[in-house]
Amino acid sequence: MKKNILSMAALLIASAAVFTACSSDDNITGEQPANPTGKYTMTVSASKGGDATTRALTLSGSTLNATWATSENVYVKKGSDWATGSLQPEADGATATLKGSLSGIEINANDELTLQFPKSGNISYAGQVGTLEDIAANFDYATATVTVASVSATGNIVPTTATTTFENQQAIVKFTLTDKATGSAINATKLVISVGATDYTITPTSPTNVIYAAIPGFTDQTVRLTATVGNNTYTYEKASQSFTNGQYYEITVKMTEKPDFLAGEFSVSSTKKVKFSKGNLRYASGTWSFFDNQYDYYTSYSADAWDKFCWSTSATTYGMNTATKSSTYSGNFVDWGATMGAGWFTLSSAEWTYLFNTRTVNGGTGSGKSYTLGQSVNGKLGVVIYPDNYTGEVYSGSDWATFESAGCVFLPAAGYRFGTSVGNAGTYGGYWSATPNGTTYANYVYFNKSGSLSPAEKYSRYYGCSIRLVRQV
Repeated sequence: MKKNILSMAALLIASAAVFTACSSDDNITGEQPANPTGKYTMTVSASKGGDATTRALTLSGSTLNATWATSENVYVKKGSDWATGSLQPEADGATATLKGSLSGIEINANDELTLQFPKSGNISYAGQVGTLEDIAANFDYATATVTVASVSATGNIVPTTATTTFENQQAIVKFTLTDKATGSAINATKLVISVGATDYTITPTSPTNVIYAAIPGFTDQTVRLTATVGNNTYTYEKASQSFTNGQYYEITVKMTEKPDFLAGEFSVSSTKKVKFSKGNLRYASGTWSFFDNQYDYYTSYSADAWDKFCWSTSATTYGMNTATKSSTYSGNFVDWGATMGAGWFTLSSAEWTYLFNTRTVNGGTGSGKSYTLGQSVNGKLGVVIYPDNYTGEVYSGSDWATFESAGCVFLPAAGYRFGTSVGNAGTYGGYWSATPNGTTYANYVYFNKSGSLSPAEKYSRYYGCSIRLVRQV
């Protein structure tokens, strides 16, 4: 009996030992996280830097006032991952306590968090409509950085500092547009602000001469403005400009109307002179027009934006077609000039040839005299053509505005279209003539980045090429 009792005791001790070991293993492998719910709360005091650092923007004279509003949201990310939820100001004012609930990312001590408003995601300035209210709601980006000191078991985030400062990511500019010649207001339906090679497009909901824009700061850049006013275009350019993030600017811009044709006169035969359109022909959103700048073109195909047309025939009027069969493009030529009204037309192959190879410019003919190949305007490769009376230096890649004002023409290497694919944009230029070459070909001007140019090559009619219209002087 005693032996049995001892055996039972030994069994119990062994069982206890096994249980204890299992319990120890469970504690190691099943340790609970500090915040098992994955939900966090955060409170931080936020102050502003600069003149325009929050969504609530109001004008007082020429001063832009910026204050927190309880209706706005501040979003939080760690690295590139955005948290679900947001922080909100507890009261209106210049300094406010931001408080809110977050989830969707793991937050630990020593993590660096980025706070951003008015929107989460990558900062983008596309879609502006030119009002202060629109900027306040959508484009007045500001960010701050918070380092986490600790996270409690219930998910309360404690920053290393009680107060953080937000920094604006852009300047806010009020443009007032006027006609330089008359001093009167010009009411634009679109304003393109070009800073270096970057464009910011503002599209007001109705024509206006007062346009607000959010623009990231820059130093010592050339600023170009292009305003669309009805069927007219106005331009303005100024070098060595700087905008500082967080600052508000009021600028009255005296713009110059840019006609649809350029000033230079070009002989295309011994008895005929023409002026070129201000840019290549395009069809977009149901409207025919010229590009605003000589160097503009589309780099991809869109069913709603054409600038590379198959050869225009009675069967495929104006060549807005993606078919790649020669038989589709049979018929007589239909001139693209009809799209832009009386007086506009497409040069014949003989006229293109005379323009490049026959007329005398600056004491000579051909390459280096009447035109220069392989030149870049606003980062776009192409050919510069000099007007008949030109006597200055040939273009060498800088100060294009001076050459354009002297009447020079630039044909960009816009590439070609085959069906719905665009190829060789930036390295190859192809411009249709009005001259057929048999029933399946037509003549066109060809040039490339290697320095070759032929004014009378033949090409299959089903390729999409650029169109540059002219008017007779």
